[in-house]
Amino acid sequence: TIYFPVGSYLIGSSLGDIPEDTRLQGANKASCKILRGFSGGYMANLLDGASLDNLWLDGNGGAYTGGILNMPVNNGNQNVTNCKAINAAGGTPIHFEVPTTTTAGGSRSNWINIEAWRSDGAQGSDNYAVVVDDAGAGVGQGFPISFVHLETGGYCSIDFGSCGDFYV
Repeated sequence: TIYFPVGSYLIGSSLGDIPEDTRLQGANKASCKILRGFSGGYMANLLDGASLDNLWLDGNGGAYTGGILNMPVNNGNQNVTNCKAINAAGGTPIHFEVPTTTTAGGSRSNWINIEAWRSDGAQGSDNYAVVVDDAGAGVGQGFPISFVHLETGGYCSIDFGSCGDFYV
């Protein structure tokens, strides 16, 4: 477990891969902010069994572009609770990679009390808060993905791609 006390943390590069079975824990999602200070890529990739709790991940969409959280291929079992993944521009706040031949990213993951939206996610823009890659017909191995209380701020919500067993 890596604990973040109340505060605002500006990161100049991606947090990279959050290792298997590692937990990033904040004090609470209203006062523990990790703020993007770079463009491109994702703020973090959650590997198998990684967890986030009580964090505010801000994409700083007025200044920088890129996604926030990525679930890479062959990595699932993530647990994300009481978190914000907001203000992304030019990238997806929550992204699940779906390959053509292996297990999809985010398989068997649980998301509880989540806020996610893009600053460029206006109605009709196809800029979704949550995206599951569309790998084509008959693909979508390794689901389910479960969301309990997802708030998208009135912007575009979910692009289900090629997934099955996605529960909201």
